[in-house]
Amino acid sequence: MPVFPFNLAIEDDSVREFEPALRARERENFVRLLALVQFPEFAAAAVYVASVAGQIGWASPLNWLGAIWLVMALRFFVIYFTLADVAKLTQRFNYVLAANFACGSCWGVSAFYFTHGGSELALFIVMMWLVGMIVSAMGLVMVSSKHPILWASPLVLFLLARLVLERNQTFMLLAVGVVMLVMMFGVIVYFTRLIFRRDFYREKQNALLVEQLSEANTYATELNEALRLEIDRRQKIENALRHERDQAEHLSTTDSLTGISNRRAFDTALQDEFQRARRTQNMLSLILIDVDRFKNYNDTRGHQAGDDVLRRVAKIIEQSTRRGTDKSCRYGGEEFAVLLPVSYT
Repeated sequence: MPVFPFNLAIEDDSVREFEPALRARERENFVRLLALVQFPEFAAAAVYVASVAGQIGWASPLNWLGAIWLVMALRFFVIYFTLADVAKLTQRFNYVLAANFACGSCWGVSAFYFTHGGSELALFIVMMWLVGMIVSAMGLVMVSSKHPILWASPLVLFLLARLVLERNQTFMLLAVGVVMLVMMFGVIVYFTRLIFRRDFYREKQNALLVEQLSEANTYATELNEALRLEIDRRQKIENALRHERDQAEHLSTTDSLTGISNRRAFDTALQDEFQRARRTQNMLSLILIDVDRFKNYNDTRGHQAGDDVLRRVAKIIEQSTRRGTDKSCRYGGEEFAVLLPVSYT
C-alpha cells in the first residue's frame, strides 16, 4: 500500500489537449474570486490600520489606508471591466495581475511603514496580519490559479526583510517560522492543485466520452433508420417480384382465349394426380371433350364466332367442375380435358 494517500496519476496522455481549457478556467476562477474578496479586503485594511494605530498613532496608518484604498479601487474597476466580457479575459488578464500586484506591494510596504519607530509590539501586530493575508492568498491558489502568489510575494519578501533587519533573536526565529509556515501551506496547496487538475481532466474526459457516445448513438440511430428504409425498399421489390412471378406463372398456365388452364397446366396436374392416385390406391377419372364440326362452324361463321363458341364451352365445363380438386383445361384447338380425382373414405 503506498504511503501517499492520494492517487494523482492521470491515466490518459491525451489530457494535454485540455491544458488550454484548464488555464482558461483557472484564470476565470481567479478573477471571479478576486471580485468576491474585494470588499472584505477593504474592511480588512481598515481594521488593520485601527489595530496598528493604537501603537504608533493615526497619521501614518491613515496615509497608508488612503493609498491602498486608492489602489484597490483601481483594481476594482479593472476586475469588473474584465468580467464585463469574459470572452476577452485572456487579453485583459495582465491588467488584473498588475493591479493585484500593486495591492500586494502596498500590503508589503506596511511592514516597514508601520514599524519605523521601533515598536516591537507594532511589528508583531503587522507580522500577524501579513501572515494571515499570505495564508488567505494561498487559499485562493488552491481553487483558482497560482497567480495569487504574485500578490503574496511582496508581503513575504517585505515581512521577512523587516524581521531580519530587526536583528532580534525572537524576530529572527519568527522569520524562520514564517518561512516554514509558507512552505507547509505551499506543499498543501501544491497537492490540492494536483487533485483539482486531475479531477478537471477526468471531468473533461468524461464529457468527451459522453459526447462521443452521443455521436455514436446518433450515428447508430441513423444507420438503423437507413437499414430500416433499405429493408422496406427490398421488401417492396421482393413483393413486386413475387407478384410479377405469380402473374407470369398464372399467364404461363392459363389459356389466353378461354381463361381456363392450358395444356401445360393440365400435364403438370395429370402427373401429380396420377402419382397421388398410385400412392393412395384411389381412382382417377379423365374426360376428354372434342367440339364436333367446329371447323365447319369456324369456316362458315368466322374465327370470331368460333372463339366465342370456345369461350362458352369452356365456361360451361368450368361451372360443371364443382370440387376444388377437379381441374378443367383447354387441351388444344377445340379439345378440352377435365381431370377428376376420386377419393374414397
